[in-house]
Amino acid sequence: MQLKRETDYALRIVFYIGEQWAEKGRSSCGFDLSELSMQAGVPRLAAGRVCGYLENGGIIVSYRADSGELRWRPCEGFYGRTMLDIIEAVEGQVQLFAVFDRKNRFFGMYGAKLRRLQSRFCAVFSEFSVEELLKVRKKPEKRKKRW
Repeated sequence: MQLKRETDYALRIVFYIGEQWAEKGRSSCGFDLSELSMQAGVPRLAAGRVCGYLENGGIIVSYRADSGELRWRPCEGFYGRTMLDIIEAVEGQVQLFAVFDRKNRFFGMYGAKLRRLQSRFCAVFSEFSVEELLKVRKKPEKRKKRW
Protein backbone atom coordinates (compact mmCIF):
# COMPACT_ATOMS: atom_id res chain seq x y z
CA MET A 1 0.00 0.00 0.00
CA GLN A 2 1.27 3.46 -0.83
CA LEU A 3 -0.39 6.68 0.23
CA LYS A 4 -0.99 9.48 -2.24
CA ARG A 5 1.40 12.40 -2.48
CA GLU A 6 -1.55 14.58 -1.48
CA THR A 7 -1.63 12.78 1.88
CA ASP A 8 1.97 13.88 2.45
CA TYR A 9 0.91 17.42 1.54
CA ALA A 10 -2.05 17.22 3.92
CA LEU A 11 0.21 16.20 6.80
CA ARG A 12 2.60 19.06 6.04
CA ILE A 13 -0.26 21.58 5.94
CA VAL A 14 -1.84 20.25 9.15
CA PHE A 15 1.49 20.33 11.00
CA TYR A 16 2.23 23.86 9.81
CA ILE A 17 -1.21 25.11 10.82
CA GLY A 18 -0.95 23.29 14.16
CA GLU A 19 2.47 24.69 14.99
CA GLN A 20 1.61 28.24 13.99
CA TRP A 21 -1.82 28.27 15.67
CA ALA A 22 -0.26 26.96 18.91
CA GLU A 23 2.46 29.59 18.74
CA LYS A 24 0.31 32.58 17.77
CA GLY A 25 -2.93 31.44 19.38
CA ARG A 26 -6.37 32.55 18.34
CA SER A 27 -5.06 36.02 17.59
CA SER A 28 -3.86 34.59 14.31
CA CYS A 29 -6.17 35.45 11.45
CA GLY A 30 -5.75 32.12 9.72
CA PHE A 31 -3.62 31.15 6.77
CA ASP A 32 -3.91 32.04 3.12
CA LEU A 33 -3.10 29.65 0.32
CA SER A 34 0.20 31.37 -0.57
CA GLU A 35 1.47 31.05 3.00
CA LEU A 36 0.41 27.41 3.31
CA SER A 37 1.96 26.57 -0.02
CA MET A 38 5.26 28.27 0.67
CA GLN A 39 5.70 27.33 4.33
CA ALA A 40 4.58 23.71 3.97
CA GLY A 41 6.49 23.19 0.74
CA VAL A 42 3.39 22.23 -1.22
CA PRO A 43 2.66 23.36 -4.80
CA ARG A 44 -0.03 26.05 -4.72
CA LEU A 45 -2.53 24.19 -6.89
CA ALA A 46 -2.16 21.04 -4.79
CA ALA A 47 -2.41 23.06 -1.56
CA GLY A 48 -5.82 24.38 -2.59
CA ARG A 49 -7.07 20.91 -3.44
CA VAL A 50 -5.68 19.42 -0.20
CA CYS A 51 -7.21 22.21 1.90
CA GLY A 52 -10.54 21.28 0.33
CA TYR A 53 -10.07 17.64 1.39
CA LEU A 54 -9.10 18.70 4.91
CA GLU A 55 -12.11 21.00 5.11
CA ASN A 56 -14.46 18.24 3.94
CA GLY A 57 -12.87 16.00 6.58
CA GLY A 58 -13.67 18.53 9.31
CA ILE A 59 -10.02 19.22 10.12
CA ILE A 60 -9.75 22.82 8.94
CA VAL A 61 -12.35 25.40 7.95
CA SER A 62 -12.22 28.17 5.36
CA TYR A 63 -13.57 31.67 5.70
CA ARG A 64 -13.36 34.97 3.85
CA ALA A 65 -11.19 37.64 5.46
CA ASP A 66 -12.29 41.28 5.42
CA SER A 67 -10.19 41.68 2.28
CA GLY A 68 -12.24 38.94 0.59
CA GLU A 69 -9.29 36.55 0.62
CA LEU A 70 -9.98 32.88 1.38
CA ARG A 71 -8.18 31.73 4.54
CA TRP A 72 -8.06 28.54 6.62
CA ARG A 73 -7.94 27.90 10.33
CA PRO A 74 -8.25 24.80 12.53
CA CYS A 75 -11.70 23.38 13.20
CA GLU A 76 -12.97 22.75 16.71
CA GLY A 77 -11.13 19.68 18.05
CA PHE A 78 -8.26 20.13 15.57
CA TYR A 79 -5.52 18.98 17.95
CA GLY A 80 -7.47 15.84 18.82
CA ARG A 81 -7.74 14.72 15.19
CA THR A 82 -5.70 11.64 14.39
CA MET A 83 -3.37 10.51 11.67
CA LEU A 84 -6.15 8.25 10.44
CA ASP A 85 -8.50 11.25 10.19
CA ILE A 86 -5.98 13.11 8.02
CA ILE A 87 -5.23 10.09 5.85
CA GLU A 88 -8.93 9.36 5.31
CA ALA A 89 -9.68 13.01 4.54
CA VAL A 90 -7.47 12.61 1.46
CA GLU A 91 -7.58 8.90 0.67
CA GLY A 92 -11.13 8.07 1.67
CA GLN A 93 -11.84 5.15 3.96
CA VAL A 94 -8.71 3.02 4.18
CA GLN A 95 -9.39 -0.46 2.81
CA LEU A 96 -6.13 -2.40 2.72
CA PHE A 97 -7.61 -5.46 1.06
CA ALA A 98 -10.30 -3.94 -1.14
CA VAL A 99 -8.72 -5.41 -4.27
CA PHE A 100 -9.11 -8.98 -3.04
CA ASP A 101 -11.80 -11.09 -4.66
CA ARG A 102 -14.12 -11.95 -1.75
CA LYS A 103 -15.32 -15.12 -3.49
CA ASN A 104 -11.78 -16.41 -3.88
CA ARG A 105 -10.70 -19.43 -1.84
CA PHE A 106 -7.76 -17.45 -0.45
CA PHE A 107 -9.98 -14.76 1.01
CA GLY A 108 -12.30 -17.42 2.38
CA MET A 109 -9.40 -19.00 4.25
CA TYR A 110 -7.69 -15.83 5.44
CA GLY A 111 -10.41 -13.17 5.35
CA ALA A 112 -10.91 -13.06 9.11
CA LYS A 113 -7.18 -12.51 9.67
CA LEU A 114 -7.08 -9.83 6.98
CA ARG A 115 -10.02 -8.03 8.58
CA ARG A 116 -8.20 -8.11 11.95
CA LEU A 117 -5.10 -6.70 10.27
CA GLN A 118 -7.23 -3.91 8.77
CA SER A 119 -8.63 -3.17 12.22
CA ARG A 120 -5.15 -3.06 13.79
CA PHE A 121 -3.88 -0.74 11.05
CA CYS A 122 -6.70 1.72 11.74
CA ALA A 123 -6.19 1.42 15.50
CA VAL A 124 -2.48 2.27 15.25
CA PHE A 125 -3.07 5.35 13.10
CA SER A 126 -5.87 6.41 15.45
CA GLU A 127 -3.48 6.44 18.41
CA PHE A 128 -1.57 9.50 17.22
CA SER A 129 -3.29 12.86 17.44
CA VAL A 130 -2.07 16.10 15.90
CA GLU A 131 -1.28 17.37 19.39
CA GLU A 132 0.78 14.30 20.22
CA LEU A 133 2.65 14.37 16.92
CA LEU A 134 3.52 18.06 17.28
CA LYS A 135 4.91 17.41 20.77
CA VAL A 136 7.07 14.63 19.36
CA ARG A 137 8.41 16.91 16.63
CA LYS A 138 9.22 19.72 19.05
CA LYS A 139 10.90 17.54 21.67
CA PRO A 140 14.61 18.43 21.89
CA GLU A 141 17.14 15.73 21.32
CA LYS A 142 18.73 14.43 24.52
CA ARG A 143 22.48 14.26 24.49
CA LYS A 144 24.53 12.03 26.68
CA LYS A 145 26.71 13.87 29.11
CA ARG A 146 30.36 13.15 28.77
CA TRP A 147 32.35 13.39 31.96
